[in-house]
Amino acid sequence: MGVYKIKKGFFGMSLIKALENASLDDVFVLEENYCENIGKVTIRQDITIIGTPASIPGEEQQRLTNTLTGQIFVADGAKVTLQNLTLNHLQRVSGTQSNAINVKQSTLRFDHCILISDVPASNYPLLYIENSDLEMLHSKFKSNGQGDIEFYIPNSNFEISNSILENIRIHSLNSNGIMMDTSMENDYNCVHAVDSTLEIYNSTLNGKTIVTEEGTAYPTVMLDHVELTSENSAYYQEVVSKNSLYAKNNSIFRSVNDSIKWIGLFDSKAYFNDTVIQGQLHMHRSYAYAQNLTFQDAVEDYYYLFAEDYSTVYGSRIHFSDHAYTLFKMSSYSSFVIDEVDLPQQYENVHRCDENSRVCEFVTESKTENQKEVVSSVSAYKKLQSLVGLTRIKDEVENIRKLVGFNESRKKEGKKYRNYPYIVYLWEILVLEKRWSQD
Repeated sequence: MGVYKIKKGFFGMSLIKALENASLDDVFVLEENYCENIGKVTIRQDITIIGTPASIPGEEQQRLTNTLTGQIFVADGAKVTLQNLTLNHLQRVSGTQSNAINVKQSTLRFDHCILISDVPASNYPLLYIENSDLEMLHSKFKSNGQGDIEFYIPNSNFEISNSILENIRIHSLNSNGIMMDTSMENDYNCVHAVDSTLEIYNSTLNGKTIVTEEGTAYPTVMLDHVELTSENSAYYQEVVSKNSLYAKNNSIFRSVNDSIKWIGLFDSKAYFNDTVIQGQLHMHRSYAYAQNLTFQDAVEDYYYLFAEDYSTVYGSRIHFSDHAYTLFKMSSYSSFVIDEVDLPQQYENVHRCDENSRVCEFVTESKTENQKEVVSSVSAYKKLQSLVGLTRIKDEVENIRKLVGFNESRKKEGKKYRNYPYIVYLWEILVLEKRWSQD
């Protein structure tokens, strides 16, 4: 292990020469304003490359002075850290059949770096991370692409923290990812996850629908058999009436205190706690549990909530804040089981349901006394208990109520508690809800 100064001039040692002779845990410090085209370099040792930033008068932030161009390959279990560097115009020409940065069975860490590429991604993403660990801290990644995959991450673990992504499409395949205090800016951003587990905290994801040459459309977040936990984050979509988040193929979405513009659920589950949906929640053969879920920013000719094909909406409170012709629609054996619903000041119809769907009676309260409308003083729970039969459903719901009560008591006592409701068996149970009318 050694620390080496990389400097310009006749007597200086170039970075590429230093990398060729690197030993385990070597640290290379680039002098201020040192820049180099490193060509195509493969790193097989644990090393750290650190740039020397310059101070900006009157500001705490520093200016990066070191720029590298070329291609970087990390292999053979190496652990590489890049710090205080600008990686600009990295080469990824299609004829070379390679990526700008390629990591296999290794670890790569960016810390206070800027990664910029003006070259179209084509079939070779900016970052290719396979069977590896990727960490991005306090960094910025920018592409001039228009929907190409820029980060391709199969079978890996990745964390993006306190960073900015511009025009970046991330494709996670069978991977585990965390995004914290990060923003995706400009138009062509997308997180496309397949068979993965994701966590997103305190982040903002802006995007627009990306349509590939094959005609496949990708919203800001696309989940395909993925479990996503999100808290204190915002999901936006440039085009009105297009999903910012779409979940399919048995995905699970857990949302706490998020703001989301249009959601689509297809064969999936969602748990909303203190979440705001700007637009519509469209459900197809899906299940949603809502606790203090707010709908706002209605779009003409669209419902706030549209559930179809054996979908179920269950929970304690839903708030419709703005005017809409019809607030929600249930069709094809779908169910709406909510204890309390707040209606907007103006509306024409509360709901529309076909003959095979069911809306349990609930209490609704509007903002003014004149518009206060009590549909029923009996909660959904009491209504269920009053029905004949349904022993199994009643027992399971009662057990869940006890678990939720236990969880709330621990919360009040300051003890460790779960952030999400104990709704474990309701998916299986409420699918049988269509039997209610037959008992």
